[in-house]
Amino acid sequence: MNTLKKSVSVILAALAFCGCVITAFASDGFSCTEADGEITITGYSGTEKNLTIPGEIDGKPVTAIKNKAFEGLDITSAVIPAVSFPYTSFRQA
Repeated sequence: MNTLKKSVSVILAALAFCGCVITAFASDGFSCTEADGEITITGYSGTEKNLTIPGEIDGKPVTAIKNKAFEGLDITSAVIPAVSFPYTSFRQA
């Protein structure tokens, strides 16, 4: 656990040094982070089975979907904008 704390401290220090600000928030059931004016979807807590992932949130472009963001959810279909996402984003648990 001590190694984890050190790793997080180093990452936060590096982000502070480069001037990066990462903000976490939720929008319409999507968990998101914002960095440099771009949105990454990190999860979903809604109940919609036919999902439409927005191309932008709060006027900022959605540019990525995090690994395992929708893992284990009962999603029937998804409309996805042109974003970068790993194939495991929708993996079944």
